[in-house]
This record gives sequence, C-alpha cells and structure tokens, in this order.
Amino acid sequence: MRTAPPEEEDEDAGLRVRFRLSSQESTPTGSGAPAWVVTFSDMMSLILTFFILLLTFARFDDKARYATLVDSVDDTFGGPSPSPAPVVSPASAPEISSGPAIAPSSDVGQVQQATKKVLLGLQQLSQRHGGRLRAGDVEVEVFEDYRGVVMALGVGAFFDAADAGVRPGSWPFLDDAIELAAGHDSQLEIEVHTDRRTHLTGDPQADDRLAGAQALSIARYFIGAKPDLNRDRLSVRSMGSIRPRFANATEADRARNRRVEFVFSTDATD
Repeated sequence: MRTAPPEEEDEDAGLRVRFRLSSQESTPTGSGAPAWVVTFSDMMSLILTFFILLLTFARFDDKARYATLVDSVDDTFGGPSPSPAPVVSPASAPEISSGPAIAPSSDVGQVQQATKKVLLGLQQLSQRHGGRLRAGDVEVEVFEDYRGVVMALGVGAFFDAADAGVRPGSWPFLDDAIELAAGHDSQLEIEVHTDRRTHLTGDPQADDRLAGAQALSIARYFIGAKPDLNRDRLSVRSMGSIRPRFANATEADRARNRRVEFVFSTDATD
C-alpha cells in the first residue's frame, strides 16, 4: 500500500490537495433546483396575483363584491377603507353651460326696433334744427356704430370759443333731444372731443378739462329742463383728442374733430 508523501516534502502538492478538499466540501450534496429558479417562481407568483387583482377590479358589478374586496385589502394592508365615488345618473346630472346665454330673438327684435325709432327721431331733429346748429362748415351727422345711434355736431353749435356756457340758441335742440332719450328710455352719453393741434386755452390738458366742463354743462341743462329724468341713464365724458374722426391735416378736419357727440344706446326694456 502506497503511502502519501509527507506534507512537508511537497508543499505545493499539499496546497493543491487542501484546495481540492475545500472545493469538494463547498459543493452541495443534494440534487435541488438552483437558487435563481426559486426567485423566478416567486416573481411569477407575484405577477399572477397582481393580474388577478386587476381582473377583479375590472369586473365587479355590485356593491357587495366591491365592499368585500375593499375589506380584504384593508385587512391585508391596514388603514381606512376607501369610500366609493358617487355615481351620478344621467337624469340627475347638472346641465353645463358652454357659453354666455344668448338673448331670445324677441329681445333682439325689440332692441333693433327701438334703435330704429331713435335713429328716425335723431334724423328728424337734424332736419328741424340742422340750420341753427351748423357750426361753420361742420354739419350735423347722424350714424350708427358699436356704441349705438350717434348724433355729432360741432362744438361751436353749443359753446363759444374757450367757454363752457351753453349758448341759448341750442336750447330748443337740447329740449327735443332729452325728450327723445326719455321717451325711448335710452342711455344717453354726452362726449366732447377736441383736436390735438388747436389749443384754445394754450394748454392741451386745459383743453381736455374744458371739454369735460362743456359736457357737464349740457348734462346740467338736461337735468334742469327735465327734473324727472332718470340720472342713472345720463353720463358725460371728455374724450380729448384720442378718437378723431378725420385727419388733423387741415383746419377744416380739425374743426370737424372738435365736436359734441350724443350717443343713444337702447335695450330691451323699451
């Protein structure tokens, strides 16, 4: 029987023997599955459970099954049970407006008819008083725009230069104008405009203040001539030179821009 060489005689061989022995000891003696298979099977089980849970949520059709599912989740994970969202039946669903309400066609027709009446009344006033109210080459104009029905006259028809006192010659026209506004329950706005080149007072800001004083003088005349006038439907405005109707290239155009505008706006209450 051959005996193994002593360990001290072949140190390298001894090292190899010891290495082989340690390798043999680390190898499992059983025949089980590798460790990665166990991990993979656990992951597949979790995925299958997740899809079953999704299927359960997708197919519940009564409150009892939903409550059972919620209680099960609550028992498993803890915490308060979620409350189901309220179901709104189509019959009780609120109506949602998609935009501003549109006025009925009857109201639109009333406004159009009232506007025509005011326009006709102003045209009659222009024919009746146009000769007296013409200021130089500035004629009386009646037209419609986005504000309503407008009657434009030169400032000289109502005021002397750089003065805010209403001329007596314009009183008959003002009396008829306020009667027209009150008769149709119209909103009446008095606008006084200037031009940007002619400075009656030598100061553009002073001209704007003068225009405001002139508009206020006309409003005061209206209130004095008709004390029962609804003052909430009367307003004044000094426009200055921000809204010229004509180019300021010539003196004639500048004179036409220096004007008083009576703006009549109507509504469906007429």
